[in-house]
Amino acid sequence: MANPTVRQGILKRVGPVGCAAAAVGLLLSMLLLIAGGWWMRAANRIQAGTAEIHARGEPADAAAIEALYRRPPKDLDCTDLWQFAVADFAAPPFYTATRGVPFVDTAVEPPPPGEDWPDLPAAEALLRRYAAELAQMHRAAARGGAARYPTAFREGAGMMVPHVHPLWGGAQMLALEAQVRAHAGDATGAAESIHAIFALAGSLENEPLGVSQSMRMRFDGIGWEQIQRLLPTVEFAEDDLRRFQDHLRTANYERNWHNVLLAERVMGIIAFREPETAMISETKGAVWRIAQAGDQALFLDMQNRLVAASGVSWSKLRNEAVAIDREMANLAAVPAWQRDAHAVSREFVARCLASVDYLGRACARNEAADAALAVELFQRKQGRLPAGLDELVPELLPSLPVDRFDPALPAAPLRFVASAGEWIVYSVGPDAADDGGDDFVESAGQGSADVVVRVRLRPDSPPATQAAPR
Repeated sequence: MANPTVRQGILKRVGPVGCAAAAVGLLLSMLLLIAGGWWMRAANRIQAGTAEIHARGEPADAAAIEALYRRPPKDLDCTDLWQFAVADFAAPPFYTATRGVPFVDTAVEPPPPGEDWPDLPAAEALLRRYAAELAQMHRAAARGGAARYPTAFREGAGMMVPHVHPLWGGAQMLALEAQVRAHAGDATGAAESIHAIFALAGSLENEPLGVSQSMRMRFDGIGWEQIQRLLPTVEFAEDDLRRFQDHLRTANYERNWHNVLLAERVMGIIAFREPETAMISETKGAVWRIAQAGDQALFLDMQNRLVAASGVSWSKLRNEAVAIDREMANLAAVPAWQRDAHAVSREFVARCLASVDYLGRACARNEAADAALAVELFQRKQGRLPAGLDELVPELLPSLPVDRFDPALPAAPLRFVASAGEWIVYSVGPDAADDGGDDFVESAGQGSADVVVRVRLRPDSPPATQAAPR
């Protein structure tokens, strides 16, 4: 045991200030030791996450993503055709010319073919004005529609995609053309316009960007909306109906979403190397720079989980997205400075479940639309509606379409219900609750209602006697 006299002598020589300095130094040493250990753990996690990417042979920088987005073979490349055709659809004169025209400027739907359409002359005049652009889009569609638009992934999350907005105008113009042709009694021409919409959507097929894939799904939705409106009154050729089915079956959104996740991971990696590309505010940035290593480790962990799951199946991806969504919810509950410490992870990952559900809804819509076209083909041949979707297999559907959102085991099929004035094919949607085909909330963008394909019965259809499935 130390001699009290000696201890008092030491304290007397060092003094109170020296003791306080020693205590502060000890505390700082402990804090540095803790911070060093935390940093080392984060660095090890970053190293492990990066090694995982390289071990899979997946892209880890902007150049690799650019290489992943390949240009089509020269004889199939329609990039220049599309860009030239839609260039004017993002210019002020186009907005002036389309003012008040259905589809392009308003949400007003035209009446079914055979009924009076007061806006028809204005629609026809607009189509004549842009006849050259429409012809160019049809040429691109006839060549297959494949494209590789200019990108600059090195710019990270702030990369611009100026080609997407004009394509929206192109899809709207083709939808208008389909309706005008249908009102003129030209079923073949209306089908050609719809095929062109699908080709326009397909021009974005290989672009590994979430916004591009989301718009591709929306363009396909515009194409299906025209089919849905026209089926009750337009006698599409059987070959056209089967071509519509082919597109719906081959629009592999899930495969392309895997590439989107690869690109988003690279954009996040760029954000950690070049924080200005992450668009983090100065307030958040001060905290984030201190905790950058921990945020990068979290980002790589979550993105690697999503990429791995997307390579397996959509259901696996959704399960992982649900788990990550819960983890991000926990981060949202911590003090603001802790949230700021994960600024980049929150920017890139916080909305992953919503985007995966959007992907799932688009896939479910295509699956339901494919089944709906099979119902139409069955009704033409048999003179009645089928008793259930199983009656369409294997002649009109390769297998019974499964509801990807239904948690039942074994997997439940899509629902098919006919009533006095219409028939519907639907999925229960992300909330897994069967709302009986209620898509009201879906139309409001809430994502909780059923995913519904709805077709009115033809005036000459026999009475519907089909009952609810299951």
